Amino acid sequence: MHMGDSNQAKLNHGTLPPIVERMLGTRSFSILIKGGPGTGKTILSLEMARRFSNVVFITTNESPTLIREASSPILHGENQIKIIDGRSHQVSVIQEQVRQLENEKNDDPIIIVDAVGPFVNSSSRAIIELGHLIDDHAGKIKFILITSEKLDRAIEARFGYILFLEDLTLEERQLRQMHLVKSHGIPRKVQTFFFTLLGGRFTTCMPIKPISLENIDDWAMQPDRGDICSTGSESFDTFFGGGLHPGSFNMIELDTALPNAADLLLLSPIINFLNLGRGVIVSTITPAKESKSAIMLFCKPEVFNDNIRFLDESIDMYVDSREYIYQLNNRENELLKVFPEVYDELGEKTNYSPVLSILEYNPLDYQDHEFVREIIKHIKLVKSSNLIELALIQSPENDNPDVMMLNNFTFLSDTHIKIHSKKDIVFITGIKPYTNHYRLGYKAGKTFTLLLSEML
Repeated sequence: MHMGDSNQAKLNHGTLPPIVERMLGTRSFSILIKGGPGTGKTILSLEMARRFSNVVFITTNESPTLIREASSPILHGENQIKIIDGRSHQVSVIQEQVRQLENEKNDDPIIIVDAVGPFVNSSSRAIIELGHLIDDHAGKIKFILITSEKLDRAIEARFGYILFLEDLTLEERQLRQMHLVKSHGIPRKVQTFFFTLLGGRFTTCMPIKPISLENIDDWAMQPDRGDICSTGSESFDTFFGGGLHPGSFNMIELDTALPNAADLLLLSPIINFLNLGRGVIVSTITPAKESKSAIMLFCKPEVFNDNIRFLDESIDMYVDSREYIYQLNNRENELLKVFPEVYDELGEKTNYSPVLSILEYNPLDYQDHEFVREIIKHIKLVKSSNLIELALIQSPENDNPDVMMLNNFTFLSDTHIKIHSKKDIVFITGIKPYTNHYRLGYKAGKTFTLLLSEML
């Protein structure tokens, strides 16, 4: 196994949606970027400008010095950027730059105006002049115009492409999104993309690609920090106060219909624990053969047989004789009764080092008062021992009575995170303690490394 710091391998920064990349590759274009203050319009325009060698940036709100600072992480030596102070709000400022570009006859010139609202709102004549400017130079100069204000419809009609940026509220936290609301030559259908401004770069969040773990040689491990056990990912450790603490009950709330990629979050601590010689107990409502196979790929056979126990409900008369499977005739009645016995067995095998427990609780369990008492008794066992439990609980609908039980679990838990998805992008959010949204990704070469990137 490879020991490594998952934070050293970052998710790619500075990416645009493929449809926007194609847009920038066309012979001519005019793009309008709309959105409220602070939604990322300027950073998006600079990310677009990175594709060109000759950039004129006219700023009407901020000083040229601030724009220069914002552009420094994005534009480099191959990008020539000329920043013009346009705070006089005169269309003649744009006209003058157009004339200079025409005289210089540079390849692929692009003009960015941030923001255009003060120009076109100054007079009706300015609207006409700006419209003519865009039309007359189509095919010669590319335009990106930015606005936080509502523009005249006659102006918006001049643009081949319109992008709208806004902040979505998800779990009382902001999640940035961009809508492509108008695209030349493409049927009118709004396309939505999530993005982050981490590191001062505009980075589109794309759905996580399925991965065949059979093609991976190794799984990156993360060392423990003293008595605190690692999940196998330093960035995932931050959701648990720097790592998994013995004697802690940690709730993981799962959204419905999560992509299969979300399983990688649970595989990481299992593989890390096993390869550090610790015990693991797993019981999910629907046993997943794929997960067992994935764990086997990255653990020695003797470690797998000795250090992990799957508490699976028997679905037929077949008796499974494999040492690592503990069959339950009735999961609801037997799970928490046999658990202490399995825990003692693994503790003896692993020198009584911390044992990781991953148990999934069925929403139907909450309606059985006897089983609820068993759960509370089980939580007391966890908190009074060196067990570390990751309790998996399906996220209920707001009007569902299970919400009250979920709140009770949150109260009893040491930590509470939620795993949810939008457009097949997996997000992780800390409820207790509070964190921003993070998105799930990975780096896969010969070694697989789990990555979490903050949504800023």
